[in-house]
Amino acid sequence: MKFQVKIFLVNFGTLILLLFIFSPQTYADYSITELRSLGNSNNLTSATKINNNGQIIGRCTLTSSQKNFACLWDNGNIKPIINFGSDMDGVTATDINDQGQIVGSITKSNSNGFQQIPFLWKKGKYTDLSSLFPQNSRPTPAAINNNGQIVGSFCINPNCQTHAFLINHGTLTDLGSFSGDYSSATDINDNGQIVGTYGWISKGRAHGFIWQNGTMIDLEDVNSTDNVQVAGINNSGQIAGSRQINSATDWQAFRWDSGVFTNLGDLNNVTPNPHYSLAKGINDNGEIVGESNYVDQSGVAYLRAFLWKNGNIINLGSLVQGSSSYSSATNINNNEKIVGYNWGYYNNDSSQFFLKALLWQ
Repeated sequence: MKFQVKIFLVNFGTLILLLFIFSPQTYADYSITELRSLGNSNNLTSATKINNNGQIIGRCTLTSSQKNFACLWDNGNIKPIINFGSDMDGVTATDINDQGQIVGSITKSNSNGFQQIPFLWKKGKYTDLSSLFPQNSRPTPAAINNNGQIVGSFCINPNCQTHAFLINHGTLTDLGSFSGDYSSATDINDNGQIVGTYGWISKGRAHGFIWQNGTMIDLEDVNSTDNVQVAGINNSGQIAGSRQINSATDWQAFRWDSGVFTNLGDLNNVTPNPHYSLAKGINDNGEIVGESNYVDQSGVAYLRAFLWKNGNIINLGSLVQGSSSYSSATNINNNEKIVGYNWGYYNNDSSQFFLKALLWQ
């Protein structure tokens, strides 16, 4: 296969990171570009969020140390968001807004097992948000909107039952857990609407919620036997997520709009194989991305990234082909650029694992 390679040299301490951009393969009017940082060919990358300016965040793992650090791809360059300290076990970036503000957390080992330090980052400046939370509460920021409001979850007891939180202009609000035992917030739009999940430990069940004007509302009914995961909310109040009907069926991606669920379907056209799809991101056009099972004509099952648009679910494909290759789309911006990752084993060899950050455009 012919391909072109562009190389960017980036200084990361003593490590030279190389960003390779391979020639794309095309699926459903999208081309796939690999965003790959290399100290050597075994290092791993995944892309998780993209803002409307095309800045991408994700995770890079150095196989030599097995430590994860947060990466930022910006205008063809890649750099670490926070340089590793000797006391750090890992750095995770969870969201980026259109101002380039990034939220995430740093993990450090301590006598309690580990410490989680929430942070806000912009243009090289790092702010530790730990002072807003109770000690040893392991706060985990999940999202930041264009007004700088941050949501996520933190532990409320030693067993680490969590509550959703909101940080607004330096003030922390505990959103509670509605009628459940725990809650976590996953996204916030520019109107201040917050979405997430709350649930009951004894029932083994979780529901989706939207929090607005100080009130938490169940997306369905408190007595529903469905399981629900919520991925995101756009500025029109449309919500992307996944659910198990009556807690018994395979997960199916949905879009929720003003109380109405729309099932997005999946890529599996072969029965009776499982019909599975998971939504991971939504843009202001109501387009949703995620992952779904897919079975080819020979009966081989794959996991493939999908785009749901205009009522249709589209297979976004995979850069590396084969029965041991899988892909997932994690986020889509308003310009319809999509990020995600491709993972698996070269030549079906379990000793040759790969994980590649991808951009569809």
